[in-house]
Amino acid sequence: MDKMYLFKNENEVTEYDGSPLRFYVGKKLIKQIFSPTEDELKGFGYKKLIPAIMPEYDAETQYLSKKYADGEDITETYEVRDIPAETEITEETEETEE
Repeated sequence: MDKMYLFKNENEVTEYDGSPLRFYVGKKLIKQIFSPTEDELKGFGYKKLIPAIMPEYDAETQYLSKKYADGEDITETYEVRDIPAETEITEETEETEE
């Protein structure tokens, strides 16, 4: 079975961790599933995650976006920044004493 994910919101995706699925009505436990099938996971809101091949880069905002095709687009956004060097690298030369 492929990995299944729970889409909590547009910024948070959680992988199914193998724990039992529990269905409650109020405070009463109605059903537990210890080894769920793919269809049972889908019933609890889990979906397959199919990542796009290449992330998109926006030069203006310097963000890389990785979209997931799943019927609803979930976007992971990473900020790309230039990090200035703290010290300048120079060539050192040895002087010999005569």
